[in-house]
Amino acid sequence: ASAILGQILLSFVGRRLRDHLTWRPVKFVDSFAGSALNVLAFALVGWVIASVLVFLPGNSIAGQVSQSQVLETLDGFVPNRARIIFANVSILVGQTGIPRIVSGFGQDQGANVAKPDPGIATDVLPVVETFTVRLTGDAQECKQSVSGSGFYFATGRVLTNAHVVAGVQDLRVRLVGVDSSLSGQVIYFDPEKDVAVIATDDPGTRTALFAKRTGDAGENAAVAGFPGGGDLSITPARISSILGARGENIYGGSGVEREVYSFRSKVMPGNSGGPLVNSNGRVLGLVFGSNTDSDVGYALINTELQDAIGFASVWTPRNGAVDTGSCQLRE
Repeated sequence: ASAILGQILLSFVGRRLRDHLTWRPVKFVDSFAGSALNVLAFALVGWVIASVLVFLPGNSIAGQVSQSQVLETLDGFVPNRARIIFANVSILVGQTGIPRIVSGFGQDQGANVAKPDPGIATDVLPVVETFTVRLTGDAQECKQSVSGSGFYFATGRVLTNAHVVAGVQDLRVRLVGVDSSLSGQVIYFDPEKDVAVIATDDPGTRTALFAKRTGDAGENAAVAGFPGGGDLSITPARISSILGARGENIYGGSGVEREVYSFRSKVMPGNSGGPLVNSNGRVLGLVFGSNTDSDVGYALINTELQDAIGFASVWTPRNGAVDTGSCQLRE
């Protein structure tokens, strides 16, 4: 409403000024400036409408809008402050179930690569089953049980997503083939990048090795985790690209920037917090979300995990657990 009133007021003032302009060069500048402002106004309206279309669930043209080169160029000029303001609209019309991971246009191209090689699942299983864990716990504030995935990256230290452990009590960590579970406490919690570290007693298990290089576009990979809180599943994947992605934190706050892999695979609820591994079973990144309208998953690249890994290396039991916030996540 304020935008409409502003346009009416400016139009009125503009007409009054134009009536008093007699010098031809000034009239030319006035006409040119007016045309430029009209183009800018239409561009901004187009960006807002396109952003709403991308947010709407089950929208058949969302993918086409997201891949628009024109909108991608325009989006590059939109300041983060505008996105933060517009986030209030996205909360009303956003997808349910999984927070919006990547914002902007031209960034969601994970399905535009060849299908993953199904054989990779068998190849990496003997490796990843030794360090991938299922996480369970109770979120009393939300009156629900939660489950997710994680992996041992150091002795007694598990990496996972912050949204998996947010507001969770009685956190349990279970390895594949082990009947009993270990108690875990969250020692690092970053709701912005969606990373958390859990400390457990030494399980006497193998720890994951991180890949020495970043994965390449077109490279085969695999997602390891416990979809639906069930058994360990290894899902083939293929890397599409590395994105400098803008998105939301786990509570819906806008303006978060991260480097992520976009990859082709089916990422299901429960896979969050598991590793994205290469053909040798080495960790490429931390799986943290997906696009619910296509077979596109996202994983934080290893460099985004360094703060968490560094903190875990100096943590001692004397430091104790950290607060894990609320389980009332952005839906």
